[in-house]
Amino acid sequence: MEKMKRDKIPFSLKELNVNGLDLQKIGVKHADISKMLDALLKKVCYYEVKNEKKLLMKKAQCLNV
Repeated sequence: MEKMKRDKIPFSLKELNVNGLDLQKIGVKHADISKMLDALLKKVCYYEVKNEKKLLMKKAQCLNV
């Protein structure tokens, strides 16, 4: 937990550097936004992608939820 705090890993969707509006702009369907945000948060928590908007948007385009 301390490592996550030190690395500024988000603990909630509110701390994620993308939101539903960002995802809608790249074509994510309204019904899939919540699942997509959850998937992105998990990716950040497991250090698979940094919590940077540009990287998260690119990752979102590759995910199938």
